[in-house]
Amino acid sequence: MTGPRVTGPRVGDSRVTSGSLLIAGGALTGSSHAIFRTLTELAGGGRIAVFGTASSEPARVAALAVSDIVKAGGIGVALEVTPRTSSDPTLLEELRSCAGFWFEGGDQRRITDAFTDTPALEVIRERFHAGAVIGGTSAGAAMMGGVMIADGSSLEALQRGAATLETGLGFLRGAITDQHFSQRGRFARLMLALTATDTAVGVGVDEDTALLIPPSDPWQIVGSSSVTLFEQRDGRLSLSLLKQGDTFDPLTNALQIASQSERSSPMPRDLLEPNAFKDLLEDFIHQPSSELERVIQTDNSHWKLILQKTSPLTRSVSKIEISLERLEP
Repeated sequence: MTGPRVTGPRVGDSRVTSGSLLIAGGALTGSSHAIFRTLTELAGGGRIAVFGTASSEPARVAALAVSDIVKAGGIGVALEVTPRTSSDPTLLEELRSCAGFWFEGGDQRRITDAFTDTPALEVIRERFHAGAVIGGTSAGAAMMGGVMIADGSSLEALQRGAATLETGLGFLRGAITDQHFSQRGRFARLMLALTATDTAVGVGVDEDTALLIPPSDPWQIVGSSSVTLFEQRDGRLSLSLLKQGDTFDPLTNALQIASQSERSSPMPRDLLEPNAFKDLLEDFIHQPSSELERVIQTDNSHWKLILQKTSPLTRSVSKIEISLERLEP
């Protein structure tokens, strides 16, 4: 399968003037206050529109997020956006008055169905390019890129040989975002999505963690876990594991690693188990070997995962080349 190709400005295009993005991986618990405090600070004290659109209980979910924003010192307002209401003049005026926008979790297709090609989305884009912050968690993170992983596990993607891809809302062009990343073993579906679309950057955000993308400063991590950053150049993938205190500059591709990688516990046999891929990366960083291979088996296919250290890993350089090859039966 060849998915939709990203068009428009790519990650690192310094000509793009916009606000900030705050992309959270879902299941916000211990870091919830820090993430919502970051959101309120980026909104500069202005109103933050909250959308429960992705949820089957949108009003309840939006109300909970508004409460979190208020506890963090911000002003949250729950707004309902549907295909029927997306051009309502009162709603559009409400959106124009907001300095931030937050998308809650659920099913990302509900977000794209409600917002794509609507006046409401155009107003949000206008506010974003005027400096407003856009954030989201779980499904609200999945739709950030121009290409969106719509559903399916890594196992299902490997069995099909492709991830399920649809068009996202495109706030972060040149990138594909994924969420619940380590906890649900989603590395394979993100890798297949990147190679199918030739997208420059893949962002896998763990639970209780967020990636902060300012308009000009390096990307930062907020929260208790990590962000797995994939970069694709000339058909080759590399990755870095970033934690709070680490930064990535998309203009120069420079990484600054301030956090310490912890040596993992003994590896599970199945890399698709929760946190297994992250454990593999952290263990590989500490190993003296420069290459590691693992075979992943599904009911109908076998895949070889290869990790290579192209240079010594240091506190400021921690990129690992990675490939995923389907083996012949």
